[in-house]
Amino acid sequence: MRLADLSEGFSGLKQWSEPVIYDRLIAAYWKLISDRELARDLTRLHARVWRALIGGDMAGFEELREALVRTSENVERK
Repeated sequence: MRLADLSEGFSGLKQWSEPVIYDRLIAAYWKLISDRELARDLTRLHARVWRALIGGDMAGFEELREALVRTSENVERK
């Protein structure tokens, strides 16, 4: 496989995976958290974690993951 083909495929993965990841995350958070605004905020943060990981930004991934863990520790579940 050519490098250009891999690059195109990876770009496509980043493009189509984000809405799928967001949809799955919001569905899960809505089942767990009654506060819809908080569920949306957590979903956005969690999606950013995935975006950094898929994009290969390991420093950003670690930082965002730590923020997600800190934020979720104080969440009151249903």
